Amino acid sequence: MVLQLGRRLGLTLVGTASRPESADWARSMGAHEIADHHDLVGSVRRVAPDGVQYVFSPVSAGNVEAYAELLTPRGAVVAIDEPEGLDTLPLKAKSQSWHWELMFTRPLSEPGSTVQREILDEVARLVDAGELRTTETRRLQGLTAESVREAHRLVESGRTVGKIVVER
Repeated sequence: MVLQLGRRLGLTLVGTASRPESADWARSMGAHEIADHHDLVGSVRRVAPDGVQYVFSPVSAGNVEAYAELLTPRGAVVAIDEPEGLDTLPLKAKSQSWHWELMFTRPLSEPGSTVQREILDEVARLVDAGELRTTETRRLQGLTAESVREAHRLVESGRTVGKIVVER
């Protein structure tokens, strides 16, 4: 969904993929260009020779040095994962910043705030209006041990495209 939201902001977007079906998915979600995450620096440089201003990172472990190289001075990373022992020092030379995003920060730290609900309501409105597409590609019926195992098997295969939903 980040690609779709970035498009709404007018950003030029480079998605990452290593398989044709993943590249097609990223393009359908809004990516202008595709880079291979197995050669992140080289493939991003081919489509963005001057670097990029922002990186959205769902997988940060082992990527900080690549991000530091690819980001322009004062560029920023927004990460959603939790890699242990992450060293962000490579970002210092170009005054780049690292930001964490956790969907539950406001509810956990500001229990009276309605901002998170308002954000989710707006995303739902945009999906309902057809302005954003859901990233769901597969739905498994029934919240059972079997369906949860199947969802895990699919995700752990490393071959899924989009999101898998287990419906109650």
